[in-house]
Amino acid sequence: MTGARQFVLPDLLTIIPYPWSCNPHHPEASVDAAAWLDSFDLLNAKAKRGLLELSAAYMYPDVGLEELRTCCDCINAITVLDEITDIQDGEAAQQSTDTYLAAISGKPGEATNLYRMISQ
Repeated sequence: MTGARQFVLPDLLTIIPYPWSCNPHHPEASVDAAAWLDSFDLLNAKAKRGLLELSAAYMYPDVGLEELRTCCDCINAITVLDEITDIQDGEAAQQSTDTYLAAISGKPGEATNLYRMISQ
């Protein structure tokens, strides 16, 4: 067995040719998205969620409040699915994924909190 490999990631802040900018709507969008997500009682990793909303604000620095809120909700919903399926067995994870896909495609599905969250 060989030793561990080491990878050095480049300093992205110095090689990206445009200035970093955070969406000015981040504070309001983040609070609203967190309240929406908390209403479904599906994700306990509140610190992680806050970082996801901040990343959305950096990914979309020029969109309006409504568009940023949509991005935050989308990222949070995908994270919820990931967190739920991480602790499920294969069959339950497939069922959660099917529920998620039914909800985003507007098809009827099992009325779980996940389905209600995505289909709103």
